[in-house]
Amino acid sequence: MPFHYRTFDLHSIAQIKYFQLNNKLLIDKDHSDMGLSNILKLCGMTDERRKIEDGIIVRNGKEHNALEDAKLTAECFSRIVNGEKSFKRI
Repeated sequence: MPFHYRTFDLHSIAQIKYFQLNNKLLIDKDHSDMGLSNILKLCGMTDERRKIEDGIIVRNGKEHNALEDAKLTAECFSRIVNGEKSFKRI
């Protein structure tokens, strides 16, 4: 895809896809609720990452790993943009 590196971000693309499916944006308390966890859900993927709120673990899982987050982001981007149900990992 010949996109400039600042052209699109996953958050915006996911909100557009969510709007196409639900006729509304994913908003909570007047702010976007389209974080990576909800983008994973939108793409039919399970979020296996540990979730921490106010310093308390509210869901056990894998520790934060920036490389894994980047891979999840790429997978979601591919599924949304290409309409793929799965992304072949190499």
